[in-house]
Amino acid sequence: MSIVSNLMFPIGAFMNERFLYMPSLGFCLAFAWILNQGMERVDGNRILSARLTGGLMLVIFSLYGVKTISRNLAWADSYTLFTTDVKVSANSAKGNELAGEYMVQKAATVKDVSLRENLLRQSIRYQQKALQIYPKQIIALFNLASAYYSYNKNYDTILTIYSTILHYLPDNPKVYLNFQKLMNQYDNTDHKIELLGRLRAINPERYDVNINLGTIYLNDKKDPVAAVPYLESAVRLNPSDFAAQNNLGIAYGMAKNWAGAKKAFETAEKLNPNDLQLMKNLAAVYQNMGEAEFSKKYLERASNLEKNKIR
Repeated sequence: MSIVSNLMFPIGAFMNERFLYMPSLGFCLAFAWILNQGMERVDGNRILSARLTGGLMLVIFSLYGVKTISRNLAWADSYTLFTTDVKVSANSAKGNELAGEYMVQKAATVKDVSLRENLLRQSIRYQQKALQIYPKQIIALFNLASAYYSYNKNYDTILTIYSTILHYLPDNPKVYLNFQKLMNQYDNTDHKIELLGRLRAINPERYDVNINLGTIYLNDKKDPVAAVPYLESAVRLNPSDFAAQNNLGIAYGMAKNWAGAKKAFETAEKLNPNDLQLMKNLAAVYQNMGEAEFSKKYLERASNLEKNKIR
């Protein structure tokens, strides 16, 4: 029992039948010894001994047979198993986490809105209890964020949960990946900027957060001045990224910083020399800088790229 009790160290799973096979061996040996001692007292009466032995075995097999059959019902599927077990192991962090996890999955398959919301509310309660028991349970935190998204898309709460994960696991890539997926589906630009700004405050050196903030300011807010600092950070953190260099060039160009635009676009050209729009942007920059020959050169390259594209 010691190696599966979770007392000395967590093994990632709570008590299950498979952990009880070995400790049950000791129980069986002890019961057999007691039974043998009792049989020795009636050893002189073989008929009585046989009846007692048969009767005891019948009772034991009947009780365990009933228990096995009733327990098999809980193994119908993972949802049934874990939502059954959490009622028995109500103070198990892992049991609550798993029950909540499979309730979210079950909710995704339910069409009835009332039933779906009820499952999600229960999932949230189970995950919250799991975290009360063991606050550092990362899986429960991710599941709680997922449940809140499915229930009411509470982005502020989700970000608070993700911030907690980053407190325990700084720079966890799954947090940033998941949050970016959520932001891609969100159309409130100002709130999105606020949320990403809070995420950036946790770690300003994340390329993905900086490029996203810069791109939102550039494309959605049409504010190149606000976009530039984030895009400059993105370029510094990942200088070989074409999108970062290109967007920085566009932001500089919109702000009429032609020297900055030229430098960023020329770096982008090295990364992707056959980008049609980039050639047009370079032509425009050189035109605004009074360098007509270079502007003409890039216009010709753009024209050739367009011809090849048509073919």
